[in-house]
Amino acid sequence: MEEVEINVDGLTDEIKSYELTPEQYKWFLLQATKVQELELDRNDWKDEAGKWNRRYHTSEKNHLETMEFLDSTSNQYKRLKEALEFYADGETYTDDRQYTSTGTLVHTGFTKIECDCGEKARRALKGEST
Repeated sequence: MEEVEINVDGLTDEIKSYELTPEQYKWFLLQATKVQELELDRNDWKDEAGKWNRRYHTSEKNHLETMEFLDSTSNQYKRLKEALEFYADGETYTDDRQYTSTGTLVHTGFTKIECDCGEKARRALKGEST
């Protein structure tokens, strides 16, 4: 393609005029059309990237909420398991007998279950440490 002929003002360096051949004119029009198409494509891609960004942030928020729920559920499981282990332990239902060094029974205490009166279960169900 031939060079575009440009007339420049010698004092201000401003373009006074330019001359295009019909081929150059068609080429410039084609380039302008391509620029418009690329701008539309860019806008579509920006919109798509925005959608994915919003999806990512929503997904990240949901993930954090799920992790918090999982942590809470895990803690609840541990509390309830500890309480159940207390009630499942056979020692919970035997009394604290105390003997002297000679083997004489000096005290028959309360069983752990009598002392607890269900307190461990109530605390575990309320979400408190047992």
